[in-house]
Amino acid sequence: MKNTISERIFDFLKNYPPFNLIPNTTLLEISQNVEIQYFEKDQIIFSQNDQPHEHFYIINQGSVRLYRFIENEKHILDICDEGDLFGLRPLIMKENYVMGASANEETILYGIPIDLFHDIILTYPKVSQFLIASFATNTREPFSEKHKGKLFANVSAIQKIEHGFSEIQAANYNKNPIFCSPDTTIQTACIIMTKNIINSIIIIENDIPIGIITDKDIRTKIGTGLYKITNKVSDIMTKPVVTFPQNISVAEAQIMILKHRVSHLCITKDGTNKSGLVGILTQQDLILTQGNSPSLLTKEIKNAKDSETLKHIRAKASDLTKGYLEQEIPIYFVTKVISEINTAITKKAIKMSISEIGKQPPVSFSWLALGSQGRKEQLLMTDQDNALVFENVPPAEYNTVKNYFMELAEKVTEKLNIVGFDYCPANIMASNPKWCISLEEWEQQFEEWITDPIPEKILLSIIFFDFELIYGDETLYNKMAESVF
Repeated sequence: MKNTISERIFDFLKNYPPFNLIPNTTLLEISQNVEIQYFEKDQIIFSQNDQPHEHFYIINQGSVRLYRFIENEKHILDICDEGDLFGLRPLIMKENYVMGASANEETILYGIPIDLFHDIILTYPKVSQFLIASFATNTREPFSEKHKGKLFANVSAIQKIEHGFSEIQAANYNKNPIFCSPDTTIQTACIIMTKNIINSIIIIENDIPIGIITDKDIRTKIGTGLYKITNKVSDIMTKPVVTFPQNISVAEAQIMILKHRVSHLCITKDGTNKSGLVGILTQQDLILTQGNSPSLLTKEIKNAKDSETLKHIRAKASDLTKGYLEQEIPIYFVTKVISEINTAITKKAIKMSISEIGKQPPVSFSWLALGSQGRKEQLLMTDQDNALVFENVPPAEYNTVKNYFMELAEKVTEKLNIVGFDYCPANIMASNPKWCISLEEWEQQFEEWITDPIPEKILLSIIFFDFELIYGDETLYNKMAESVF
């Protein structure tokens, strides 16, 4: 018996991005899992700061208002109508909503299950491209006749970027991998690895890779005494191996290594762990291929000597983002890479500043990121939002300690400004004496904001409760979080 409801949903979805980028068989499966929701006029769909729903939404009939409260005043941000998506934040960042949504008239919504859509993003790159563009621009074009009220992120409107990014290239891998049988002793395997100057050996059975041993396995399993060198390699090998076909690109290799948290990929004839081994690809292979890779940029940050060098590296990271858009890389990969690069730059700026001062901090402290960096969604170069908390000290020592951290904060924010992160117009930065204070003062401030929620304090809560530890003492960070909860 045909499911006519799911067929109607299918017929609707196929006309709108990103669903029109999904093969019919997969789209039909999505349609069978869609939840139909009805809302009367002015009925709330979700409120600002609500916990994430299990669905994001596309409007089937009617229209939806998106709004946000700022200083206790409600601001209408947009009116979405038929075919528009909204409520994407839980899909992308798994965080509470930063705006509210209510029915502008009688409205029927299709709720798309987020759990189901995670796999869609990874499987169909153009869907990911659409979401990356939507998320990165995070804007609507209210003054454009062509795009009025619509997300300015239509896939067809994205222009190709001309560049020479290595991520598009085929990855170079070792076509003569070193391997052994499952019955080989660990000692013999180590001798083979040493002789061939390699940090891994693949275990094969009937030409099929069944496991791998790396230097890490030897350190953690042999060096700690858990196993003896006379044991078989099959006792300590990591299994199953992560495999990929021979035509792997650098971008695909990056994603696989990140997704599976491994440092080696086995290249097989058909890409599965059921076919013959033809090669091995390592993280080091990727670094040698890439001049603009996340790994290489992070290494450059570590070795940077001044702010101008950090600025140059962050510019390359921006180019990396553009390249990822063209290459249709999944959004989880992009946000993670750029967030880690921004964090590494901030850490380096702090270390450089401490070195300039010429003495170590007098007490423990934590540097906190706020706003988009705190939420790990800072794809673009935004202004700075940061704060500093230092350990409680006796009153007699307070001024000396605070003066040190004020000097440190001024140096760090100055460096970040040189890199390209503009000074915050509202002065929400650690270099502001109001936001460079002790743990006790932060806790008192949080309590005051929560127990006396006037508009100004609500706004501060919205900004500061997004804090994330970037550098320093994790204990101070945890105590601040506990005080808020």
